Amino acid sequence: MTDGKRTRENRIVFHATADEMRLIEQRMHSLGIRNREAFLRKMAIDGYVLKLDLKGIRSLSAQISRMSSNLNQIAKRINSTSRLYEEELTDIRCQQEQISRELRTLLAKIEKFD
Repeated sequence: MTDGKRTRENRIVFHATADEMRLIEQRMHSLGIRNREAFLRKMAIDGYVLKLDLKGIRSLSAQISRMSSNLNQIAKRINSTSRLYEEELTDIRCQQEQISRELRTLLAKIEKFD
């Protein structure tokens, strides 16, 4: 700024809540940055925002819940009748394998962000 002109002539203004300001300042402090304008500019240019699609995780959670319910029903029957059916064990194994496959797929997607 030798002749009174700014090198950055475009102004950007945004509003933040007290909590948002506290978070911004905490992030700046943790990174050792004191210049808020430089920090916000750097984040706007180089930072990124993740929008997570949690449908896969919700689906896995529902499958695990169903499998747990099935296991509880099997355990109650075994306790009362001492009977266990091979087809039930096969079904549980298949459910577990499916959950494991889906979980590995989700983890692979998440690892791409490292």
